[in-house]
Amino acid sequence: MEDSKKVTLKNLTNWALTFRRINSLGDVIIPPNGKVTMSAEEVMSQIYNNNRLFVGEDGKGSHARIFIEDEQIRLDAEFEGEQPQKNQDILTDEKLKEIFSGKSLAAFKKKVEKDIDSQAEKAKVMEYAQTHKINDHDKIEFLEKYTGFRLENPQ
Repeated sequence: MEDSKKVTLKNLTNWALTFRRINSLGDVIIPPNGKVTMSAEEVMSQIYNNNRLFVGEDGKGSHARIFIEDEQIRLDAEFEGEQPQKNQDILTDEKLKEIFSGKSLAAFKKKVEKDIDSQAEKAKVMEYAQTHKINDHDKIEFLEKYTGFRLENPQ
């Protein structure tokens, strides 16, 4: 890994994230759903320091608040693997689309309970339902109870 290599980081939450740098002075602020770049060395230091924004709930990147847009860094951090093919478990628009595409309420509930864990993910699923005008009373009722957030004007 090159020390001077720059890595793009994406904030997966609907609010600003901030953390203290390890290898230099100052803080990093990533705007809601925004991106910043930083050195690969700093990113790996954050991971080795077990910063939950990077390492998620399990230390392996699951449900992380920050997505590292560099495959090699994700492989080095063991967030992903080549054998068997393993991808980092984060909540993307594609995953949300898949969650909402299910026809049965039971399948929907199972996917939500499996894939939506953190407060950031709960806020994101509600924002997705709002933005995509999900108009399924049972799904909305379940989401409101599960997340603790209210959906404003779902029509």
